[in-house]
Amino acid sequence: MSMSNGDAIHIQDVAYRYRGVHGSFQLGPLSLDIPRGTLTFWAGHNGCGKSTLARVLCRELQPDSGTVDGCVNSAIHHHQSVAENLFPDLRVADHLRLLTKGHLNR
Repeated sequence: MSMSNGDAIHIQDVAYRYRGVHGSFQLGPLSLDIPRGTLTFWAGHNGCGKSTLARVLCRELQPDSGTVDGCVNSAIHHHQSVAENLFPDLRVADHLRLLTKGHLNR
């Protein structure tokens, strides 16, 4: 994978290992291109690595291996502004349905 002009975020072979008192967890290795202008969601059960991945992308955590390139902070800021339009009483699937039908601002 290589980063093109349209990519906002590019991660290549990123891995992060959390070592804590209650055991360890490994995220990745993960390679992913997120094109500019797309809205990306991670879904999964508690403890599967969603927040860890976001923290690696924001560079709050340094990956053990791999690279993170692109406009990570500006892309995440844009996605946060989109998220402000979401309704707290709807499920994720309901938000996605509204977004794809054009009922939410992008």
